[in-house]
Amino acid sequence: LNQADLRSLSELVLGPDQWFSAGDGSSIWPTAAFGTPLLKDLDLTLDFRADSLLVDETTAIANPRAEVRLTPSLLRLDGLNGSFAGGRLDGSLSLRRSDAEAAVSGRVKLEKADLRQLAWRPSDRAVAAGTLDLFLEFEGAGRSISAIVTGLSGGGTFAMDKGDFRGLNPQAFPLVTRAVDAGLDLRDEKIREVFISHMAAGTLPFERVDGTLTLVGGRLSARNVVVDSEKAEIFGSAEVDLGTYDLDADFSLKIDPGEDAVTGAEPQVGLLFQGPVEAPRRRVDVGPFTAYLTLRAFEQEVERVEKLQAEILERDRLVRELKQQREAKGRRERAAQAAALAAEEERLRLEESQSQEGQSAPTPQNESTPAQETNAAPPLQQSEARQQSGAVQPFAERIRAVLGSPDPETTQSVPDSAPQAKPSNALPPLDPPVSIEDLITREVGGGPLILPGAPQ
Repeated sequence: LNQADLRSLSELVLGPDQWFSAGDGSSIWPTAAFGTPLLKDLDLTLDFRADSLLVDETTAIANPRAEVRLTPSLLRLDGLNGSFAGGRLDGSLSLRRSDAEAAVSGRVKLEKADLRQLAWRPSDRAVAAGTLDLFLEFEGAGRSISAIVTGLSGGGTFAMDKGDFRGLNPQAFPLVTRAVDAGLDLRDEKIREVFISHMAAGTLPFERVDGTLTLVGGRLSARNVVVDSEKAEIFGSAEVDLGTYDLDADFSLKIDPGEDAVTGAEPQVGLLFQGPVEAPRRRVDVGPFTAYLTLRAFEQEVERVEKLQAEILERDRLVRELKQQREAKGRRERAAQAAALAAEEERLRLEESQSQEGQSAPTPQNESTPAQETNAAPPLQQSEARQQSGAVQPFAERIRAVLGSPDPETTQSVPDSAPQAKPSNALPPLDPPVSIEDLITREVGGGPLILPGAPQ
């Protein structure tokens, strides 16, 4: 065949015009009850080959190959294979009719499909690139096509390799951070406007994305999806309601802040996708990022205040040190001045002492000290006493008395350079020598003899 339509084949079992009846508004799928099978008393097994097998108006499997089993109540495609979205498709499908109800089951395995052909295309550009591997098993039952789809259950896995997400520029985080440092207002509206404009200007490359698929009640969900990327991290969940073909996804995009890290918050935004799978609406929640920027600004202000306080404390410390240095210098100067003054006073005292010692020079030889006068007094007093008593001594005794007086030269002072103690029995110096003739003459004169140097 050139082209086959899977919907038309299913009507052989479900009844005529099942895919062209309207839904009830709660589902895009037909809600009409199944009709009478179109085949009676027929059991065929065919080797099916075609250039294209239509799944719906826009989805087709290229070059399908399968073994088809067809009866009035059964349509089965075993060993189905072909090409889909640039990859290889393998699977099977079974549709079994039981009175008013029908049951469907199947398996799909897709390898190396092109994500650009599967992702939605805003502005005619796919939001993702890379390859997709998918495995899914499903089953369901109901009295209408809508009932079967909304009752599907099953599960599987998926993996995306070596691709990128368009419109997710991780450099938007540091760019907005720098803008906030430059004065950007920390309001959600301003942050969102600037962040979205920067985020739309780049892509986020990834190495691999793995996830698990769960199909319950006609809702296909992928939980705890993590995108492996060097520049950023994406994690979250997505769900597709097969009854309405609407997407509801909630992911978070965050980066490593590096030196801009703060305690209690991280630079991240929420990425919310809602609406039809072929064109969902994207909403960016910048609340977590605004909280991070606000906390970062607060920590920067605290750091600035602490730095300013540290500078003030350092300045006060330097002022105190300078004051202490000036006080120490003043003390040293005063001590030096006091030492100089004391040295000057000592010098003056020494000069005055030397001057006083110079003035206390020894007495002349013709002067007698009080001690000499005291020591000389007894013999003179004895002579005077004898003179007063009127006893005239013989001439020889007078000569001996005169000759017994000490030599005047013995009373001379010792030089100042070597002062010595004077003997206690030193006598006053004698007058110049008197000759015997003078003494005889004075005695002949009739009066008492007065020796030179004797007291009058």
